[in-house]
Amino acid sequence: MKRLTLFFLLLPFLLTAQEELDPFSEEALFGDEDPFNEESLFGQTEEEAVQKEEEPVSVLESLEQETRGILWGGKVYSDLQADFTWQDAQADWADRQTWNPQFGADLFIDARPDGDYRVYGKVHFDFDPADSSLDATPGELFADFHYRDRVRFRMGKQMINWSVGYLYSPADILNLEAINPLDPEADREGPLAMKTQIPLKGVNLQLYTLFQEMEEPREITWAPKAEFLAGNWEIGTGAVLDPRMTPKGSLSLTGPVG
Repeated sequence: MKRLTLFFLLLPFLLTAQEELDPFSEEALFGDEDPFNEESLFGQTEEEAVQKEEEPVSVLESLEQETRGILWGGKVYSDLQADFTWQDAQADWADRQTWNPQFGADLFIDARPDGDYRVYGKVHFDFDPADSSLDATPGELFADFHYRDRVRFRMGKQMINWSVGYLYSPADILNLEAINPLDPEADREGPLAMKTQIPLKGVNLQLYTLFQEMEEPREITWAPKAEFLAGNWEIGTGAVLDPRMTPKGSLSLTGPVG
């Protein structure tokens, strides 16, 4: 009887101790906060998430977070061209045959030490199996920078895209090479120039200053261009002012059909 009485007297203290030491209780596992509320699961409430999403993120911050560092790569390709010549149409096999294997590679490097500066370079390699020679041709080599994210500059050897065309582009008057119809997707050599770009709302202003094959400052070529948005269409107009040649102009209209 004494043992039973002692057990009932100690029962409240045992229950209290059991409640404090229970390792599987909600408080012991998750603390004082509700483990299934938004803040515990995701670190922020729905209102805070919406407010954070509405905060504007500048282009420079996006570049610093996503594209900082060095990116390099390229492609290796091969091709085999064969020519057959028949002098006698009734002959079983060609009187003359020529095999011309081609091997090449394109390598590029894109370095972005920070969001305000970028350097891009590309080199084209051609290998001739006949004499085991390797030729390297620089493609593009330029640097991108800006002034307060309002005026953007690109300085160096660059390919200039003034219009859209696959086999032929009549407004492509600045590059040193025309589009090759046999290989329309091949890179073309561009001039040594400085590009100045001012993007505005609905208007894109560009000015190319070309230094290719110049001997005196007065031989610098100026090529301004303006692009305007009209609905889903883009209207582009540009001019090439070379003191050694007759001035040229271009007018383009780009948009969806159908």
